[in-house]
Amino acid sequence: MKHDVELVADLRTSGGEVQDVMFDGHYAGSLFLVYREGDRLSGSLQIEQESLSDDTQQQLIVDKVHAYVRSLADAVEAAYYEVLVSCGSLHSVLHQPELESGWPSEDMIHDEVSYDDTDGNGTRVIPRSQVESFTYEDRDHVLEMEMVSAGRSISTYIFNDIDGRELAEASLKQYGADAQGEIHWYDEPEENQREAAAELLVRELDEDIIDTITIRTWHQGNELEALEWIHRDFSEELEEYDESDPDDIEAAEEACYVMLKRKDREFRVYELFLQERGGLPVGTATIDTSLSDLTGYIDYEVPGTSMQRKSLVEVLMQELEKEMEFDTLHLTMLYQNRIIDEARMDG
Repeated sequence: MKHDVELVADLRTSGGEVQDVMFDGHYAGSLFLVYREGDRLSGSLQIEQESLSDDTQQQLIVDKVHAYVRSLADAVEAAYYEVLVSCGSLHSVLHQPELESGWPSEDMIHDEVSYDDTDGNGTRVIPRSQVESFTYEDRDHVLEMEMVSAGRSISTYIFNDIDGRELAEASLKQYGADAQGEIHWYDEPEENQREAAAELLVRELDEDIIDTITIRTWHQGNELEALEWIHRDFSEELEEYDESDPDDIEAAEEACYVMLKRKDREFRVYELFLQERGGLPVGTATIDTSLSDLTGYIDYEVPGTSMQRKSLVEVLMQELEKEMEFDTLHLTMLYQNRIIDEARMDG
């Protein structure tokens, strides 16, 4: 059986990043990396042992991460890299409580999580107390959703019927103001089950933060449907980065240009220039090209205006389209290690 190991960006700056390690769609660990361009790269890989069934799966993760680290080290021209690998069981989670007023007696909340509740046939059963198990039920009482893991930008869940039998697994990823969910059903679901599962995933998101939500439903590798919601009319914002007409692109090319600095199999690094600032770059774009959905960041030395950033993104997009085919491009823009803008475009 072929397994899928995926690294999903959780946090990325010009000097470091956090990646969630997903094994066959399930959270399996975290990768933490810090680096200095032209110097060294170091970090740690923490693998969640209970997410894996044998040492072979652990080695697949290590091999995937090692290949990624080598590519990243080449991209930042690191002369040396070192990543510590550890494998164990999740004991607890420290997180900042979200309270409307006041703080509890301790600054950190310590949650101990257990997933040992099974019935006589080995089928996982949801505890009856929603407070204890982080479970949610749809309005028509068709399904219950149980949270398995939660990260800064990706969370995983399982869906159960009213008797507590597991029917599907899901993941929910957030890219800035966009969210993407995937639901993988073990058996082909009924229409009301699909609707209930989508409703529960959407309910997890903050409508004041998220602009678009796309949820894809799968069964045995076949996509059953794709649903999309738009929480508010943000077409004017999207056209800033996504639907520029040819005249806008031509104007952007006259105002700025990009130059490829380095590339390897998985990364491309570009220097960004504004014509009005002469021959000095105003920023550097690092693009991860390992997947059809490209991700990356732009580290600005001169942040410029929103229109200048728009022009630079448009020209960068044109340059990438000359070299490869891709589905989407998601960019996080930084200035002095603080996020100042984001862009997501279709290829």
